[in-house]
Amino acid sequence: MISEVESKVLDIIENSRDDIIEFLRRLIRARSDNPPGLYEEVSRVVMDEFEKLGFEVEVVEVPMEIVKSYGLETRRINVLGWIRGDGKTTIALQPHLDVVPPGEGWKVDPFGAEIIDDWIYGRGAADCKGSLAAYTYATAALREAGIKINGNLVVVGSVDEETGGFLGAKYLLDKGYIHADMAIVEGGTYSIRHATNGCLWMKVTSIGKTAHASSPENGIDAIRKMHLIMTTLYEYQNNIRKRKCSIEGIDHPTMVITMIKGGVKENVVCDKCEIRFDRRITPEENPEEVEEELINLLKNLMKVDSELNIKWEKLLLAKPAGPTPMNSPLITALKNAGRKVLNEELPVKGMTGFADSRFYWEKGIPFVHYGAGPRDPKDARAHGPNERIKIEDLINGTKVLAIALLNLIGPK
Repeated sequence: MISEVESKVLDIIENSRDDIIEFLRRLIRARSDNPPGLYEEVSRVVMDEFEKLGFEVEVVEVPMEIVKSYGLETRRINVLGWIRGDGKTTIALQPHLDVVPPGEGWKVDPFGAEIIDDWIYGRGAADCKGSLAAYTYATAALREAGIKINGNLVVVGSVDEETGGFLGAKYLLDKGYIHADMAIVEGGTYSIRHATNGCLWMKVTSIGKTAHASSPENGIDAIRKMHLIMTTLYEYQNNIRKRKCSIEGIDHPTMVITMIKGGVKENVVCDKCEIRFDRRITPEENPEEVEEELINLLKNLMKVDSELNIKWEKLLLAKPAGPTPMNSPLITALKNAGRKVLNEELPVKGMTGFADSRFYWEKGIPFVHYGAGPRDPKDARAHGPNERIKIEDLINGTKVLAIALLNLIGPK
């Protein structure tokens, strides 16, 4: 049963349909490719919208000396939009401003924000400027309805999620700009995600010795040595699939070799070959033990082959997050809102990716992933050509969020 105040909030969102769509289109047109990290235009779009809607705007720019310490050259501009009320509870709504570069294969302008058959196309439409638009207007609807909230809501337009989030969500939490009691992080309209995988990125290099290709016996072929390493890693890949995870939606850990390079010329024995791999870590695994397991695998290979010289480097270790308990107020509120708005039961699952939610979880802050996106994530084409979001999914996600927030922090 939808209450009178809930009906008022839903009417406000329905009447704001065109504004929500146009805000998302402006966000898509404001390029925020990362790398390199283009934020000046998109942060201005977000600031302007927050101000128009009556939010308290807080801009947190990371000092350039810190930016440069990460090997980066462009400004990192985080934008927070606050709606403050009585009470101490703070809910963070956590999307991100950056998108991956457009890549090839588009049939439309990746930054044109074209509307075709009720879909809005463009890089970031689904990941995750659609969620940013939904968070903004769900929060604004409560304000416009004149609801006196018991706490605070903050929409966190943070930087660098696509490259780790260290100068975005992590920086904001570590420096105390956000003191949240719970967080809703980018997601889709038709499911709730309460756990995420972690991830280990490693670079592995085989070191050989150059020689003329007509006399390869005088050198040490780093590519051939890498073949042994890769064969071993692919065996490992098959074995870890047997380690079942009890969290629905995650199933088992994964490992895949994602990059390879080596050699200098056609007639020179290769003296260095490099690969990089991605190892997803389930919430039921220990990240440090996973890293140690892989390092020991490489060390044991060198014991088997005396000519094998392997160097390795950890590039990223992102810890798993969750699961947030099923009886969490976040999950309860979203499921109730799903029944009222969509007339369906939102499933609760884990997700195989990793995101800024891990920084909240490390601080002891419960989270869920929920936002705006299609029922089947593949339909969004996130990170691929012709990324898109359906307008009805955008509006429905905004409505569910607003009713959930009303349940969590509205008048009792």
